[in-house]
Amino acid sequence: MNHNSVAVAMLIVSGVLVTACAAGPSDELSLLDTKSTIQLLRNETAGRVPSDILESAVNSEDTSKECDGGDPYRHWWSSVILIISAERASEAPDIFAELVASYADDGWEVDTAGLREAVLSNEASIAKIDILMTEDGDGDGEGASVEVAVTGPCVMTDGEGSDEVTRLEEMSR
Repeated sequence: MNHNSVAVAMLIVSGVLVTACAAGPSDELSLLDTKSTIQLLRNETAGRVPSDILESAVNSEDTSKECDGGDPYRHWWSSVILIISAERASEAPDIFAELVASYADDGWEVDTAGLREAVLSNEASIAKIDILMTEDGDGDGEGASVEVAVTGPCVMTDGEGSDEVTRLEEMSR
């Protein structure tokens, strides 16, 4: 399945959920309703980076985080850092630009863009995608990377440490 097919499928799944959260925190969605969509979109975004240029994927994280409004409102957050192989590290800016452009081609808006960071949104999706590129310009030997973080909408939960939140976070380990 190519990335356009996956993106269309994700938009259909998330489009069902978007109307409930367009105006702010949702009392109609649950954290469970958003978790899979957010995780799948993170994986799909990472999958748009050609595997032949990657050394590894590290620091994959799936968890709920407190929203700006505070507990009990939380959102699902899913991220991964893609380490670009040393021999291809000089291509990091092009890889970043192509990844962002692939979403723009699929109808996503680039809300914030810079040489190293982009924030993507789509009115048909409950998610926001943050993409951050780092280069090995400081000589620390860590090489270049692309970090992908996908954030879901704020939803009402029973709060941090509740059975609901704990169970969902444990399922993601």
